[in-house]
Amino acid sequence: MAGRNKEDVEKAISMVEALAVKLTQKEGELIQEKFEVKKLANFLRQASEDANKLVNQEKSFACAEIESARAVVQRIGEALDEEERDAQNSKNQAAGVEELVEEVQEARRIKLLHQPSKVIDMEHELRALRNQIREKSIVSVKLQKELAKSKRAEQNKLAPYVLDGSETLGSSLQLKPRSDGSPTPFPKCSVQWYRVSSEDSQNEVISGANKTFYAPEPFDVGRVLQVDIVSNGQKSHRDNFRSH
Repeated sequence: MAGRNKEDVEKAISMVEALAVKLTQKEGELIQEKFEVKKLANFLRQASEDANKLVNQEKSFACAEIESARAVVQRIGEALDEEERDAQNSKNQAAGVEELVEEVQEARRIKLLHQPSKVIDMEHELRALRNQIREKSIVSVKLQKELAKSKRAEQNKLAPYVLDGSETLGSSLQLKPRSDGSPTPFPKCSVQWYRVSSEDSQNEVISGANKTFYAPEPFDVGRVLQVDIVSNGQKSHRDNFRSH
């Protein structure tokens, strides 16, 4: 009987010890869970604070953008109002100008009705003056051309060489000695052909044109051509003509 009681007591003690070990384990687990819960609570609190800060920042940004948009809308509205006022003023001014133009035209019409013959006479006189100016211009151009021709003719009379041929495209010009003179032979002379600008009268050397004959090129049409003959360092002959 005493042995059974001892076994029961030992068994009870073992159970109590096992239960104490389990309680200790449970207590450790509860402490760990409490730490994890506290850590999670801190994380959630920090996350909540960060979220509140972010919300406040976004709210501040949104308020600033809204204020900026309101200011832009207000400026646009003011600009549109100003433009509308300017357009209205322009319309009023245009209407006033049109009325003034109509009044001037009406005044001119009334004046013409009262003085038709005088106006017609002035128009005829102006037309006659224009015709006279046109005719005098034509005569002046002809006289200038004839004067230039006579000058060239006088120069050619004194020149020891003459030009033979035509200055038109497809033809050629030939320098020949006068039959009544004794000019220097061509082999002892230097010949050069030029184009003369009608704007600044500057001579443009025609490359390769250094012989006694020359065939006008398309570049020469409407240009004044000139040929120089140099003998012993002196120009003994110069002739000008217009190609066509």
